[in-house]
Amino acid sequence: MATVRERILELLERKPGLTDAEIRRELGLSVHQHANNEARKLEKLGRIRRVKEAGLIRNYLVGGRNYA
Repeated sequence: MATVRERILELLERKPGLTDAEIRRELGLSVHQHANNEARKLEKLGRIRRVKEAGLIRNYLVGGRNYA
């Protein structure tokens, strides 16, 4: 089974620009903080970019389509 980080990367490939709350819902995670922590770790690893847009933080794959 894929890890949460792997699932986030796969999800952002299909749906770039999701917020942490949207990632949590899409992956069926019970705690918002889980999605937030994993997204921040992926950003530190250089795999995604977190961009503040209209007051929301959106997540994009680095080098992915619709990259902000």
